[in-house]
Amino acid sequence: MIIQSADPFKIKQTCDLSVTLTGETFPDDLLQLQERLHRAHAEHRAYLAALP
Repeated sequence: MIIQSADPFKIKQTCDLSVTLTGETFPDDLLQLQERLHRAHAEHRAYLAALP
């Protein structure tokens, strides 16, 4: 896995989500929750950046 972005919220866009761990893939529900978490963090950062 090579991360091409310094922004941790863009990792999902540059990583292969089918990365295996000891030969097994992560369950889809965990991947979906991870994606929601990254989106929530990105939205929170954008909100904080917009504050005066």
